[in-house]
Amino acid sequence: MMANPARNYSHYDDFEEDENQPLPRHANVPGTPRMAMPTYRVNVIGQGESTAARVNMPRPLPNVAPPMHARANVPPRAMMPPQGRALPAPRYNRPQPKTINNRFAILDKLSLSNIAPYKMLLSVIGGLVAITTMILLITTVIGWWNTWQDDMTYGRPRTMQLSGWVGHNEQTGQATNFIAQNINGEVNIYEIPGGDTAKMTVIKGPRLFGKNADLTPVKIRLEDVNADGHVDLIATVDGSELVYMNDSGKFRPASGDEVRRIMKK
Repeated sequence: MMANPARNYSHYDDFEEDENQPLPRHANVPGTPRMAMPTYRVNVIGQGESTAARVNMPRPLPNVAPPMHARANVPPRAMMPPQGRALPAPRYNRPQPKTINNRFAILDKLSLSNIAPYKMLLSVIGGLVAITTMILLITTVIGWWNTWQDDMTYGRPRTMQLSGWVGHNEQTGQATNFIAQNINGEVNIYEIPGGDTAKMTVIKGPRLFGKNADLTPVKIRLEDVNADGHVDLIATVDGSELVYMNDSGKFRPASGDEVRRIMKK
């Protein structure tokens, strides 16, 4: 059975001498002495010459830098900046809390007393121009929309057709047809009694003037306005109503007294 080399104490004859001597300090560390572990040499039995061997005892680490692959994941050491250089600015600016003084400063900047007179005048003129432009734009859009609606309803020239029983040549069982037209500002109403074009009559309407007078629609309806049992004809042109009385088998414009009596009802 081979003996344990650790139990061979034949060469350890200097234990007492080492006990009273201080341990050597580390060679590369200045200042306060650092205690280092002693190195022991043993004779390994059965291997010829004596060689150095560790007997499960610690010894000082070598003063050698670790290899590069061992330092790959080690973060760099934080170093103090050299004297005379300020610390780097933070990466973000912390927002300052709003205070009452800041609000008062903003209100003071917005006050009218701090605005130059010429700037105030230019602001007023610019506002008036903007409002006028907006009003013109809105008016143009509304006018275009109304014209488009009239085009879809009355066409060009403005034309409206109406049929009704008015008692004119209706013995054949056909109603009387009315066609109201505005041609170049001239309003005319064509009556075809009982559907007989040979007996067609023309009821003269007003003459229209102004811009786009030919685009004004003519609206007609039948109503007994004087309660005499005969249906009368009413034409509406540009917001005005024209009354044509049904008298003796034909339509005639209402007189002033008839219009006043109609308005009193």
